[in-house]
Amino acid sequence: MANILAVIPARGGSKGVPRKNLRTVGGTTLIAHAIYSAKLSNNISRCIISTDDNEIATAALEAGGDVPFMRPAELATDTASSVDVLLHALNFCEQNDKIKYDIIVLLQPTTPFRSVDDIDATIQLLKNHPERESAVTVAPAEMCNPHYLYQYQSDNAVVTPLLKNNSMSKRRQDQKKYYIRTGAVYAVTRAHLMKQHEVMGSDSLAHIVDAERSINIDTELELFIANQMWSYFHMKSQ
Repeated sequence: MANILAVIPARGGSKGVPRKNLRTVGGTTLIAHAIYSAKLSNNISRCIISTDDNEIATAALEAGGDVPFMRPAELATDTASSVDVLLHALNFCEQNDKIKYDIIVLLQPTTPFRSVDDIDATIQLLKNHPERESAVTVAPAEMCNPHYLYQYQSDNAVVTPLLKNNSMSKRRQDQKKYYIRTGAVYAVTRAHLMKQHEVMGSDSLAHIVDAERSINIDTELELFIANQMWSYFHMKSQ
C-alpha cells in the first residue's frame, strides 16, 4: 500500500486576489474547499497545509486541516516555487512521521470545483502505471478557449495562427483535441520530485475533467465567475 502525502499550499501574500485563500466560493473559503475534498479521499495517507499566514492557519484548523508547521518566509515569496514548497513539506513530514512517502499530491486552493473523485482518480492513475512519474487533471481546451483561434503577434505586427495545422476552414468537430492543465490535482512520485525537482514528468498521465469545473482562480473576475457557477450548479441540483 502506497504512502501518499497531499500538500495544500496557501501563502498569505497573494497579489491578483488579495487574501485569496480566505476568499469564499459558495460561502466557503478556498482553503476549506481544498481541505474538505482531501479529507474524503480514500488514497491520501496524510494531508497538510503549508502556509506562512496565521489567519490562514487558523481557518485551516477550523476546517479540520492539519497545519504541522508555519512555512519559512523564504518559501512564501512571489518567486518561491511549488517544488520547493513540496520538498520542504515532504522533508518535514518524513522526518516527523518516520516513514517514506511514495507519492506526493499538490492540491491548490484556487480550484474549488475539484472533487474527491478527481483526486482519487488522478492518484489511482499513477498507481496503476508505476512506469510513469506523474499524473495531472486536464480539461478540454476548446470549451472556453478554442485553440484554433489562438493568434500571436510577430515582431512586424503581423497576426499569425499559433497552431498552423488547425485551419479556420475546418469544422470545430474536426479540429485536433487539445487539453489544458486545470491546476486541481498534481500527483508525482517521490523519486521524480526529489531527482528532477518538478511535479510533472515529460509523459505525464492525464485525468480529464469537465471544462466547466476547471476554473482556476487568479483574478477577481474568476472569483466572481466561480461564485456564479456555484449558484448555477446549486440550482441545477435542486
